[in-house]
Amino acid sequence: MKKLLIYLLASILLTSCSYAFKDSLRMSAEEDIPFTFTQNNINRDIGAVFIWGGVIANSVFSDSGSYLEIVQTPLNKYGKIVNPRVSEGRFILYSPARLDSHIYRKGRLLSVIGIIVKGVESTMGEEPYTYPVMEAIEIRPWDMMEGDIPHAGFPRGLSNLFPWSLTSPQ
Repeated sequence: MKKLLIYLLASILLTSCSYAFKDSLRMSAEEDIPFTFTQNNINRDIGAVFIWGGVIANSVFSDSGSYLEIVQTPLNKYGKIVNPRVSEGRFILYSPARLDSHIYRKGRLLSVIGIIVKGVESTMGEEPYTYPVMEAIEIRPWDMMEGDIPHAGFPRGLSNLFPWSLTSPQ
């Protein structure tokens, strides 16, 4: 019984300190580049792999894939959300797969490793805004956010949301 307790405790400690993504993926990601730097220098980072996280503000699911508007939040060294109420901006996450709309709904916290494919000029409210667009390699959903959930920032309707082609970054 004592051994079982020790094994159980050890497994809990090990899993609480595990990374959100496989080492092979994590090692390919850019580190120490702030979100706002990439947002302001999007052309420099097209093709680069990043690990970002955040809160889903809006989602659109179609036959051509899934599109999520994410309110970016800081991650700890394990790829887990530190504080869902702190953000440097928003990005759009694209997945060629049709994601489960029950899992990937407004208010869900997630971490993602993906490739920057382009930036999209739009508006946030009345202000001009550049959304970095990331194509997902791997997504790690976490719990739902408690309290106030961010409002969607991009316009409704798939043709208005995503008028660009993700297959040929410019």
